[in-house]
Amino acid sequence: MSGAPGAGTIDVGKRADLVLFEKNPLTDITNTWKINGVMIKGRWLKVTEIEKILGEMAVFYKTFKKQKHPNPMRRAHGLARIRTAGSK
Repeated sequence: MSGAPGAGTIDVGKRADLVLFEKNPLTDITNTWKINGVMIKGRWLKVTEIEKILGEMAVFYKTFKKQKHPNPMRRAHGLARIRTAGSK
């Protein structure tokens, strides 16, 4: 594979960001909605944890919409940084 050295391989000690599906998305594209988990920056997230984070983001967004913050992307980025920092 072209790109970064080691890209396209999964092995102990290598960095990998990937999505693990329940079923093969090559046989049916709708299988991309059947996620088992995600590996991101060396951290495994089960689908239940992903759903929890998305639920928290939905609550945050609903609250945020009512606050009229001057820069919504900066505020949302701050939430992402807090979630990342707390997961170490």
